[in-house]
Amino acid sequence: MAFCQRVSPAIPIKNSVLQNAAKNVDPRKWGNPNPSPINPSAKIPNTSECLAPLTAWLDNLLKQGILQKDDHICYSSDEDFNNVPLQYLRFKKGILLDWFSLSRVHSAFHLDLVLGKASSPSPTQYLGVIVPRLQEYEEKFLADLDAPIQWLAKHKHGHSIRFADATLKRLKTEVLDHRIVHFSTHGYFPEQEQRNPGNPYHDSFLLLADENGLPDKYQAIDKLKQLTPKMILEEKLNLQDSHVSVMACVSGLAKEGIAGDTLGLDCAFIQAGASSLISTHWQVSNAWAAHFFIRFYEKWIKGKQSRASAYRETTLELLDQNYTPGSLYSWAAFSLTGDFR
Repeated sequence: MAFCQRVSPAIPIKNSVLQNAAKNVDPRKWGNPNPSPINPSAKIPNTSECLAPLTAWLDNLLKQGILQKDDHICYSSDEDFNNVPLQYLRFKKGILLDWFSLSRVHSAFHLDLVLGKASSPSPTQYLGVIVPRLQEYEEKFLADLDAPIQWLAKHKHGHSIRFADATLKRLKTEVLDHRIVHFSTHGYFPEQEQRNPGNPYHDSFLLLADENGLPDKYQAIDKLKQLTPKMILEEKLNLQDSHVSVMACVSGLAKEGIAGDTLGLDCAFIQAGASSLISTHWQVSNAWAAHFFIRFYEKWIKGKQSRASAYRETTLELLDQNYTPGSLYSWAAFSLTGDFR
């Protein structure tokens, strides 16, 4: 990894363009009619292309030898840009991930905490948390939820809490530190298009069960079935030096709070002590997400690669140089946060 500090030249992208792109990071939206009443005939732009100038300046650092191919870039983004997966921005003749491995941090302080600790191998223990909704009893769906955890069970010591047993009360009794904690469930983030989208500290969450059983997709979700950032921190869940895999939709999104902090599940897990985290930027296919995490675990745990290398190789292999919106939707939704070593 090369350490360098360079100030980017001014990049002529308006805030409105960045805000619109952050709302439309999901590649399935690109090319669809824009719902804006100002210009209803316009199409939703390709975020990967329209935000490419934000990283194009790195090419000069490559030409000067300051950066080299396969270096690692650790970045901290704020406001709307936090929700854009930097890895899929167009760069040269491909995407940024073709040239560099990437990971996110929440601040310079967070980076200092990461680098202040010695790198370590993957934890020897795991905990799986599996929560489908009441109506999701189809065998293939449940097998996909379970597949990455079954892989962990063959290579690590540990166990899972499943279905109606996977309550917040039960989670609080589990040892969560120095573990690989894998959530296979559903995620929710307040929609940006809503007039009053809610506060992500209270209203973004992962689904859990409660004393009444699994969540019902046709009923309002009770607060006891929600693992929110507020609950993670106020219940003092101890994830010290753990890696958290969040196989759930929109688990990596955040919104800047009044104090400037990033509100969302990603930051809450890090504040609870997690050393690293993989989370998602949009609605993801259960089967494809399972495939992604198994490949990541194979490279990180069995292949003993760094988190960054395992994450990058997994994504590039699955993309296979296919950067169409459909391929990016399937495989570019996942971001690595925290320790990349």
